[in-house]
Amino acid sequence: MKLNIDSPEGLALALRAVRKHSHVRLDDLAKTVGVSKQTATNVEQGKAKLSTMFAFLRELGIVVSVEVPEGALPVLRRLSAAAEARDVSAANDQE
Repeated sequence: MKLNIDSPEGLALALRAVRKHSHVRLDDLAKTVGVSKQTATNVEQGKAKLSTMFAFLRELGIVVSVEVPEGALPVLRRLSAAAEARDVSAANDQE
């Protein structure tokens, strides 16, 4: 089911609902993701870093998507290409 989410708390509620529906204990999920139970609690309250929240979303199989205005797509493609080029350059520098 597709939901419109407009806040970190809304995203956190969806995450919590999926976790509970899947019968996954919070401490078990925290362990799997590699964070403390308190951090997992913060995730489910919408009070965690976005990167941590996305780790939980991925683990639960929740896909997040955004709608981008059509006119912004060329800019998005340019920005994505530039970010990819930076990543490749950084990886080459580490070798």
